[in-house]
Amino acid sequence: KIKAARNFELDAAIVIGYQLYGISCIVSEYAKGETKKHLFEAFVRARQLGGDEARIGLVCCVENPQAVTSEIERDWHTSGQIRVFGRPDLPNLANAMRKWFAGANR
Repeated sequence: KIKAARNFELDAAIVIGYQLYGISCIVSEYAKGETKKHLFEAFVRARQLGGDEARIGLVCCVENPQAVTSEIERDWHTSGQIRVFGRPDLPNLANAMRKWFAGANR
């Protein structure tokens, strides 16, 4: 008998109304490799918990988070579902997340 492991690894889960926001963090400044792998795992876990409408945020140390967000949305066909917060966002991360929460469903 094989048991399926269901270890959910999200650093934070926020529910606003019906919307789940899964947040994952990684200390990496590289857009390729581990950062994308980590984001994909968070994407899968958040969708398992919150369904197809779940939103996923990744907090990392990339210099150009918008470029990573755009690339992922294009490659994974996830328009509006993913937001990468990078080094420029870190000093005001709470405000950046508030803006994301407020505008995620518009």
